[in-house]
Amino acid sequence: MKKGQVKTYVLNSNGEYELLTDDTEYVEEENIDYEKLPENIKEMLHTNPFLLEENKITKQYIKSIEEFYIIYNNEEITLDSIIRNDIYDKKTKIKILKKQFKSWKTEANQYIKKTVLERKQNLLSTSSNKLKILSPLNKFLLFFGIVLAVLVLGNVFSFFKYKTIETIASVL
Repeated sequence: MKKGQVKTYVLNSNGEYELLTDDTEYVEEENIDYEKLPENIKEMLHTNPFLLEENKITKQYIKSIEEFYIIYNNEEITLDSIIRNDIYDKKTKIKILKKQFKSWKTEANQYIKKTVLERKQNLLSTSSNKLKILSPLNKFLLFFGIVLAVLVLGNVFSFFKYKTIETIASVL
């Protein structure tokens, strides 16, 4: 492992730790033709933007929420065409956006609840022998760090004293 790189582990469905890797490739393009987007990006643009998993490829192709599609009157339109064009009056725009954001919020809340329940089940199914246990030296260092912080905040050491407003006022 090179300096500066952090390995991330996640719990899988079996309650075991597995290394999380980012296998996405980054392709540099400045001007993007949205008609020639990859199929997976087109699919992402038809989903909830608040549940989009951010990675290098999505950062490259998807720049704003205005690129996402919604269905209005059995027609697929982008948020950009609602916001930026004068096709709809202001009242209709607000109505469309409120309805869409409400559905996205409901969907996101359901996803969060489902994810929390799954993670809780994974955590409960994890056996304690798979967890990393702190050595006695690490426990002592953690305890020492907490005690030292409390002593410094309690102004026990004379070389760590801080000046209060009263002492500053008395000097002036």
